[in-house]
Amino acid sequence: MPSTRTLEQVQVLRAQHPKVIAINIQNALGNRILWSTLPQRSQPIVSAGDFALLPDHQNRFVGKPTYDNSLHAWAIAMRYVVHDGQGKPLFIVASQINMMKLNTLAISPNFDLFLLDAHHSPFVFFRHGRFSLRPSRQILPARGQVYVQVPEYPWTMEAKWPTSMVEKIWWHAEKDRLPIDIGIVLGILGLGTLSLFVLAREMRLHNRKEDVLIGERDHQKVLALHDPLTNLPNRTYFLQTGKEALAQAQREQKQLAIGILDLDGFKEVNDTFGHNMGDQLLQSIARRLQDIYRGDDVITRLGGDEFGFHFIIGNAGDLALISERILTAVIGAVATMADMPISGSIGWAIFPGDGDDFNTLFAHADEAMYAAKAAGKSTFRLYGGPVCQLAQQRIWVHQHLPRAIGSEQLRFFLQPQADMLAGRLDGVEMLVRWRREDGRWNTPGKFMSIVEADIHLIRELGIWGFQEAARLRQRFVQLGLDLGVSLNIGARHFLHPAFLDDLEQHCPRGNGLTLEITETAALTDLKTSAKIAVALKDRGFRLSMDDFGTGYSSLLYAAKLPFDELKLDQDFIRNFRHDPASFAVAGAARLLGDLSGRSLIAEGIANPDDLALWMRMGGTRIQGYHLSPPIPENAFVTWHSCLLPRPQSKLTACPLDDLPILIHIAKSSATAPDVFRHTARTCPMGTWFDHKQEKYGQLPSFREAKIVHERLHRLTKNNSITERAATQQKMCDFAIQLCEEVAHCTVTCGSTIA
Repeated sequence: MPSTRTLEQVQVLRAQHPKVIAINIQNALGNRILWSTLPQRSQPIVSAGDFALLPDHQNRFVGKPTYDNSLHAWAIAMRYVVHDGQGKPLFIVASQINMMKLNTLAISPNFDLFLLDAHHSPFVFFRHGRFSLRPSRQILPARGQVYVQVPEYPWTMEAKWPTSMVEKIWWHAEKDRLPIDIGIVLGILGLGTLSLFVLAREMRLHNRKEDVLIGERDHQKVLALHDPLTNLPNRTYFLQTGKEALAQAQREQKQLAIGILDLDGFKEVNDTFGHNMGDQLLQSIARRLQDIYRGDDVITRLGGDEFGFHFIIGNAGDLALISERILTAVIGAVATMADMPISGSIGWAIFPGDGDDFNTLFAHADEAMYAAKAAGKSTFRLYGGPVCQLAQQRIWVHQHLPRAIGSEQLRFFLQPQADMLAGRLDGVEMLVRWRREDGRWNTPGKFMSIVEADIHLIRELGIWGFQEAARLRQRFVQLGLDLGVSLNIGARHFLHPAFLDDLEQHCPRGNGLTLEITETAALTDLKTSAKIAVALKDRGFRLSMDDFGTGYSSLLYAAKLPFDELKLDQDFIRNFRHDPASFAVAGAARLLGDLSGRSLIAEGIANPDDLALWMRMGGTRIQGYHLSPPIPENAFVTWHSCLLPRPQSKLTACPLDDLPILIHIAKSSATAPDVFRHTARTCPMGTWFDHKQEKYGQLPSFREAKIVHERLHRLTKNNSITERAATQQKMCDFAIQLCEEVAHCTVTCGSTIA
């Protein structure tokens, strides 16, 4: 038995701490009660293995919580081991603490308090003095919380967790333990006392049930505000907290950054590796983003492959470092999985410069994100400047284009197409124009990129184009004009499931009509494009591959698809004068046209020099300002006879394998850096001289042209501009003469022009 002094100290301890239910003195092994403040026999108690040493508190142990049915309260056992001078345990002072009375603790605002069990895991929680119990260790997130010991209560900690989550845990623990009856009350209590006890108990149960209902509602709110896949807050939470953060920034006159991260290439990952791999990638990225989490930052999953952020910043320059960390987190998450072509694009909008309400800032951040994608992906953009201007233009187009369609504001101008060898017009292309408020007309470059990006706008414009093309073709027939009508089709409209239905309803017969489809649209979905192309051919339409040569594997796909016409992009025509490689593309197009029976037309022919060069390359059909700029329909009908070109029968096409001669016919090509990059032997023209010596060496201009060519390549930048210009002009003259002689020799000698 403990000494009288020990028992006196125990009584003093109990008096000082009323929350203690009972104090026991146990044997040194802690397996029997030797003395207790409660009238109970010496009996076995909880095993010592259910106790654990409190961190940083020598000789003090904490046990698992137990439910005391007599007190209808949860209690926690505490032990203090008393040792002698040699460190040998003499006995244990144990206490049962009524946890229901711990609500007198001073809990910090917005913090939850929890107790540790024998395994150092939290099991009891308080929120603003309200008691709740945690039965499961998987429900509460372990990441991102701050744990702080409560002074004078070494077995407790504080952690920041949502109230609703804490109260949900309490309900799951308590609902099965609530007594369903009052039990038998022993003693000599009077009827009034018993009635008072019953009433108090019922009131207590009623209050608990109300707390349970509140907890259930809060739990539903938690589920509604969190993404189940990544455990991040969701879009609803982002919008709610964002508005609160904006109000705070307005009050404190601080800058608030709103950001959107969109994953580049995520759809391909889902299609290639499956949705399970896509989900794992999203979870990995979410964990990485939480690693860069700062105290007041909000990181959410907006849905799909988009994540949202908002937080206070010092200045816009901070976002460069923050964006780098976010993009690095994405790359790091991808690196831990399979080899995937995944990156991220981030858009930022900043209060107050980019807007003063959250919805506007959110929309502007979205605009900036798309600008980041357009800039090459794996980068970030701030709203403002060019991004702001483009956004305003996009909004304006979306608001005004639907009203402009079919009105006097939107019209199709006509640009003629001609066969220069026959000297006649053979068609027109319909090019849309939008009248501005000052009466001038906007070209498609001002708005078509926005229209083509929106399926609703491009489809609405395309349907109107079908109607106008059918009407225009009928007008030409009535006027006796044998002219075809060409109409551009937007890529997204062409691949839309309802494209053929739109065509059947508004332009069912394709006689005399050519639909121009960009190479990019045709290559986006080759299988679908081929099916649609066959259906169009069955309806009598001619098909033209527009902007030929701008995509990948053009020759292969153009050979597979049933196109009637290849339209060489105007950029090739512009590049003829300073990019010899353009000849290779044009030559390949000419070869494909000759072998497959497809017509070849060059758009962008702007002057006689362009025309001469094109015809020497074997081209005959043209479109461009050399004939006429796009003009209104009535003007074309009135003046079309004045646009008839003169036949160009004097210019003979150069054989395909002799095209290097044409490099020096373009006057400005002589100023190109290739003159100084190559020697006379490595230049394409020099190689041609070596290979064609035996075949064309007897031609009058061959030898002199070769001499001038070698002299041209001996020039350096140190030679005067006048000397270089004179030599280059002389080379051009010899090249023209040599081209005529080669073409004449090919015809008279009966050689086959490839």
